[in-house]
Amino acid sequence: MSKTKKLFFILIVFLLIHTVFAEELLEDVASTVVADTENSEYAAPESGEIPVEEPVVEENPFYEGWKITVPATLENSNRCEIGTYDGKKATVIMNSGLLTNVQLDAIGRALDAAWALPGLDVKLATVFAENDKNFRFVLYPSSLRYGNTQLVEYLPSGLTFSYNTALFYDVVLKVRDLVPRVTGAYVSPDDFVAALYKATIVPDLYMYDNDLVERVERLEKALLSLSTKSFFAKPYQIDESLIQYVKNMYNANKNITKKDVTAALKTDGIKYKMSDIDTIFVILLGIYE
Repeated sequence: MSKTKKLFFILIVFLLIHTVFAEELLEDVASTVVADTENSEYAAPESGEIPVEEPVVEENPFYEGWKITVPATLENSNRCEIGTYDGKKATVIMNSGLLTNVQLDAIGRALDAAWALPGLDVKLATVFAENDKNFRFVLYPSSLRYGNTQLVEYLPSGLTFSYNTALFYDVVLKVRDLVPRVTGAYVSPDDFVAALYKATIVPDLYMYDNDLVERVERLEKALLSLSTKSFFAKPYQIDESLIQYVKNMYNANKNITKKDVTAALKTDGIKYKMSDIDTIFVILLGIYE
């Protein structure tokens, strides 16, 4: 064998050995990578889905929600007591069955919203639960202030709320000999308390009855009273006899003037304020002179 053939043969053998060694090395590296991937936290599950990290929800460690403090008994199977860590308490009366977790959660959220009223201290609360989606409750406050005004004296029946997909209020007040009623959707604590305060100032505007004539008359009186307010004086009620006197003159003559009225009043010796005559003409008669 010539020298050239020997060198060529040696080169062929060297290349074959190198190729086999390289293939074995690549197989070892590949198997190592696969094993590391399968054992890592980033490995995809067998289903082929990419894992999604669940968000961490931080809970308020100081609020545990409403809990059942006194469960129902055989004697009172439809009644239980609930409360919170900070002393809020309420009696729950169920229409049927036991209080469920779904009901408790909904009732608790509604009570928290009502309990957030500014200046409110509650001595007692009663909840009437019909089902998971409908319930009503009454708060009996020991104090409810709006500015310097204590509203509790006007709330002998407490504060009544109802829940049916949203929170509503239906509160009956006692203002002197009137019983105004404030109703609506509970939007914010401040707006709700402001509405109660307004009902104590002008209760006529919050009267509900079936007699439209009586309601219109009360509205007229309320507007008349508000119109008498000035920078130096509080609203006052215009003498009913003066109002009726002017009405009678107007019914007899639709073209009546303020001059006609004042002349007749002087003739009959009836005392009056010109500002009251102006108010009656504008509010009741719709006459602007």
